[in-house]
Amino acid sequence: MVARVLEKKLENVGIAINGQQPWDIQVHDKRWYRRVLLEKNLGLGESYMDGWWDCGRIDEAISRILRGGIEDDVKGGLRYLVHFLPGLLLNLQSRARSRTIAERHYDLDNELFLSFLDPNLQYSCAYFDGTDNLDEAQRRKLDLVARKLRLSEKDHLLDIGCGWGGLARYAA
Repeated sequence: MVARVLEKKLENVGIAINGQQPWDIQVHDKRWYRRVLLEKNLGLGESYMDGWWDCGRIDEAISRILRGGIEDDVKGGLRYLVHFLPGLLLNLQSRARSRTIAERHYDLDNELFLSFLDPNLQYSCAYFDGTDNLDEAQRRKLDLVARKLRLSEKDHLLDIGCGWGGLARYAA
């Protein structure tokens, strides 16, 4: 029943479970259905990281899910409430909890971060293509981002989430 609810929702936005299209989701672990229904987008992301599913064009799959308004549809449908109630009640991404998590993270001593981050203190998505060295992988990430943005002197860049301003310094 849980699997069918999720399959039906995805079918409505053109995604088939174990289908042939590049945006179809390939499920490798049957626990995926329950996890996504209970934990919603957090469960979707973490189950991907755990290898429970994959997708040839994850960008297209996520785009279809967002455009289709699956989350809004589910929130408004009493028929699905029984399946989604645990996820709504136990959602670890609530606004109330976000302040506590942010305070715990940002109140940590900088010495901790200095002990394992690169010289620019980057802590997101190093690009290890052709290297096993963290510093080089972080420089490659910064270079890749800057090239893709095609920044010019007239542009402004807001560096959020890449560390202590390393992307902004690199781009400048």
